[in-house]
Amino acid sequence: MTTKTLLARASLAALSVILPGTSGAFAQDAAVAADGPGPRRVIENVIVQAQKRSETVQTVPIAMTAFSGDELERKFAKDIADFSGSTPNVQLAPEGISPFASSFFMRGLGTDERESFSDPSVAVVVDGVTEARASVALTDLLDIESVEVLRGPQGTLQGRNATAGAILVRRAAPDVSEFQAMGGMLAGNYGRLEAKGMVNVPLVDGVAAFRLAVKSSTSDGFYENRFSNEKVGGQDRITLLPSFKYVTDNFDMVLRGEFVRVRGDSSTLLAYNTCRVDPTLMASSGGANDAMVDILAQQFGGDVAAASCAREPDKESYAINQNRPQGEFNDLDVWGITGEMNYTLPDIGTITYIGNYRHTDEHSTLDPDGTVGSLFSSNDFTSHYQTSHELRFASEFSDFVDFVAGVLYLRQAYDLDRTQFLGFVAPPAQIEFNMGSAQRNEQWGLFAQANWHLTDRLTLVTGARYSADKKRMDICAAAPGDCAGRIETLDESWTNVSPRIGLNYQLADTLFAYGYWARGFRAGGFNGNASSAALAGPYDPERVDTYEVGFKWDGFDNMLRVNGAAFWMEAKGLQRSISKQSPSGSVDVITDNAASARLRGLELEVTALPFRGFSLSGSVGYLDAKYTDYCEDLNGATPNDPSLLPCGPAVGLTQPVDLTGLPLNRAPKWNARLAGTYDFPVGDAGTLSLNAEWIYESSQLTTQAGFPTGTVNGITNYNGVVVSPLRGPSNIVNASITWYDADDRYRVAVFGKNLTNEIYILRTSTISGVWNFAMLNAPRTYGIELTYNF
Repeated sequence: MTTKTLLARASLAALSVILPGTSGAFAQDAAVAADGPGPRRVIENVIVQAQKRSETVQTVPIAMTAFSGDELERKFAKDIADFSGSTPNVQLAPEGISPFASSFFMRGLGTDERESFSDPSVAVVVDGVTEARASVALTDLLDIESVEVLRGPQGTLQGRNATAGAILVRRAAPDVSEFQAMGGMLAGNYGRLEAKGMVNVPLVDGVAAFRLAVKSSTSDGFYENRFSNEKVGGQDRITLLPSFKYVTDNFDMVLRGEFVRVRGDSSTLLAYNTCRVDPTLMASSGGANDAMVDILAQQFGGDVAAASCAREPDKESYAINQNRPQGEFNDLDVWGITGEMNYTLPDIGTITYIGNYRHTDEHSTLDPDGTVGSLFSSNDFTSHYQTSHELRFASEFSDFVDFVAGVLYLRQAYDLDRTQFLGFVAPPAQIEFNMGSAQRNEQWGLFAQANWHLTDRLTLVTGARYSADKKRMDICAAAPGDCAGRIETLDESWTNVSPRIGLNYQLADTLFAYGYWARGFRAGGFNGNASSAALAGPYDPERVDTYEVGFKWDGFDNMLRVNGAAFWMEAKGLQRSISKQSPSGSVDVITDNAASARLRGLELEVTALPFRGFSLSGSVGYLDAKYTDYCEDLNGATPNDPSLLPCGPAVGLTQPVDLTGLPLNRAPKWNARLAGTYDFPVGDAGTLSLNAEWIYESSQLTTQAGFPTGTVNGITNYNGVVVSPLRGPSNIVNASITWYDADDRYRVAVFGKNLTNEIYILRTSTISGVWNFAMLNAPRTYGIELTYNF
């Protein structure tokens, strides 16, 4: 064994202890990674499209993590939320109230909203097309080539709303030269069954091909409803992805179709109420308990009311007792088509056009009170479409400069009809309220980014995007009766320029450093849930300035990768939910530009191959996020916590208070991941792969408002349970064992997620001091998967 090999092993072992690094991609290769048994592997340079051109992840001046298709298979990921914890300072979770909506946060900024009138601040871009709604971002990951997670503002190239970051999903394109086919089945607990398949057929060798990927999945859900003695939270889903590719010498075209059909239950919301006084002792607490608890005590008795009091989450929390009066279902239909065409002008550059149309229909019912009573439920019909067209030109114009420039046009529209059934206003009678909103949005964008090669190693990066947004909203405020004669129309437009400037320096062949300043822009909008046009808005755009420096290094003959970044962000005009006095004297919860914040942090990613067949990967992220200006009322007519000091004059029932001490939600100070994979041959029978992963997040706020509203104090119930908006630290352990045959055609895998069955509150919500509810994470899941490549 050589001195160099000994030094490499010692360095890798030390780094694997002190640097719990990030996810990396690996490839089997003829190059020797290190001495020892098992397949030979090297760290793979995943080809990414983060800057709208093909390049390796190690030369992109952005803090990012890329996952290859093989890595996705090893994660047994259903949707993008399964990547949460895989990258530093990134929280990817379901929104909670909707089973299809995303709540994606990066570096403390994100969107916790299912409504279509709210623009997401983490852009999800699928095959080059930005998905304009967060409310349907949790679709199947099927036949995926790669996923790229970009942290920090990406507005210059990825769109005006990417103030927190972007997630780029690229599906596999048809192969014009080779027939391919695969099939697979998965069975897991909670009734999870999946079947998937793919076939790729060259129609004209080297010229044209057709590809079809299909997936069907069913599940029973995690919850047992003792009220109806049935499982709750189940879902039946089918996804079809047909595609066609045509290639000539200088031209290629890919047409992609999408069809998704989901029939399932609505989300399960758990009552999480304040009960300072034992509700079994009295029908009314005189305001010491949430109003919903008193209503339940009066209608159904103290035992039923006590069941709605908050409790520490545990495995019994998945046993619920809810009447779910509307049947509580959530049906979704999505269809769309995307076309991409590339024409290469030899020695000049490439012209690219991407066009898309996507239509969504959703019908959902919801039981937010989460009890045996019919106190509050809703019935929603939502229809949405978007169409976009992007034309761009990329050129390596000379040895001195290369650039990407283009234009984007986006149009989207949604219509929402909602009926609310209120049984807590005058119990036991129910009052039916109807509301609706319709929004039309048009956006033009001009963007360009150029790399000026000042020397062989030093590059100046300049870029900017000009955005012009126009929105029009028709709003019918919630009231008894239909919306005829009650529709009011609002419209507004905004323009913005989002610049970016940076320096890249190739210090050595394997060491890349960068620094930049960029401004992100999130569009303004209207409040589709407002009770009047006066409170519907508009609210203005929010702005985020980011300063970031970072490095990317590969060493020891491609056996070690270390990437790091440090950032400072200034956010102004943050869109937050606040309370406002309406002209009629009531109080509305609306979105407005309520706050400013400062966010700073560090990120480190490491991938190592200590010896042949064994890989270590992981990440660590540190985030220091705080409000610098936040003077608003969050709880309307309800008295503020005494610890909150007034910071402005009262307006009717509202009193602004100083909220700068409130943490940002979904912004844990620390998060880390450590994973290991060991592959070894099993005689002539193939290869066995052992994989284990640990994901850690420190405590974090689970609601934007805090509890009591505006604080993190929490309240202690009569039975000692603390009703807190803070989620404690979490440790998630995942593992799998996979067997591959010698020809890599068969695969059998046994996997488990959240093996220690750690249960915590994913999100809490406070509704005007009337009631609170909570949503839980997924409990322990496991299964077996079989796949076959033809």
